[in-house]
Amino acid sequence: MVKEVVVSGKLTVKDLFTFLIYHNYSSIGGKLTGALGLLGLILAPVLLFQKDLLTGLVFAAVALMYVVITPLDFYSKALRQLRSNPVFKNKMTFAFSDASLRTTMYTGASEIVWTDIVKIVDAKDYFFYLHQRSPRTYST
Repeated sequence: MVKEVVVSGKLTVKDLFTFLIYHNYSSIGGKLTGALGLLGLILAPVLLFQKDLLTGLVFAAVALMYVVITPLDFYSKALRQLRSNPVFKNKMTFAFSDASLRTTMYTGASEIVWTDIVKIVDAKDYFFYLHQRSPRTYST
């Protein structure tokens, strides 16, 4: 007998935002971007106190771009996707069995066998899976 766990729900702006942040900052390029933002936050006041105004302002702009504007842009994208994509407006159901992951949405159903899943990342409130280079996320 095959055991199955079924979970249903709708994605929220927070869910999509969390995915976009994870997807961006989990790669090496994303980590470099985060490091540049932190470097700007650290060096901007140091340079401004040393009276190097132009360089300090450049580092402050870099920090603002990477630490403030990028997350706000991700939130805006998540909000737009949630409002415009009909898949996100309806309930999704996920059925986990020993053999596969079955997803059911208003558009239909699909099933993925575990051997086709390339990567699974388990976060505190979410899990992400990568199937054929197409990242997806769902709230648990």
